[in-house]
Amino acid sequence: MRLGDTFVNGWYLTMFFVHFVPGLATVRIWMVGHSIIHWAGVAARQSGLGPGLGLPSHIRLSWLSRRGMRWAEFLPRIRSQLLLEGPPAAIVVQLGENDLVSTDCFSLRAAILSDLETLRAMVPAAKLFWSKLLQRRAWMGSRSPAAIERARKRINAAVSRRVVELGGEVIFHPEITFQAAALFRADGVHLSASGNEAWIGAVVAKLRAWLGL
Repeated sequence: MRLGDTFVNGWYLTMFFVHFVPGLATVRIWMVGHSIIHWAGVAARQSGLGPGLGLPSHIRLSWLSRRGMRWAEFLPRIRSQLLLEGPPAAIVVQLGENDLVSTDCFSLRAAILSDLETLRAMVPAAKLFWSKLLQRRAWMGSRSPAAIERARKRINAAVSRRVVELGGEVIFHPEITFQAAALFRADGVHLSASGNEAWIGAVVAKLRAWLGL
């Protein structure tokens, strides 16, 4: 087993390579998104789970992240990775929170729904996991955190419903709320060690259920 880390044009990519296991085809899973993905990947590598999140050795995880990533970067990143690896078996998406302050609810919801339809056409066999937009204790640049929270809920509801209709699944994070100060760093945006553990736990549980483990 070896781990390849690259940082190119602002993108952080960790690819978890595995040895061939006779009788088991490699299952590729992409973890795509902003700082939540980045720091979860760092936490996983530092924990007992490792970069493969403790999954069997025929599972190959690619951590595709850019801190500060916006939704408009999603499809270009997917297209770029398709050229490198070909289609994955599954894609976990944690993205959109960074757009909530600068983009109105209707426009952001429409963009996400449209791009997920395009994604389905690009990789029809891939399982999509929508990791719901997380709460934050602070929304930088917002004059109305309450309005941001309303938009977050509306977008999560619409996107979750459509993801299920497209054959995907939704990953919930009930523990990660703005009241749970211990799950956030001092900036109120990024997750603490405990927050990363909670996020990873929810993702691993959903992936293991899908994989039948």
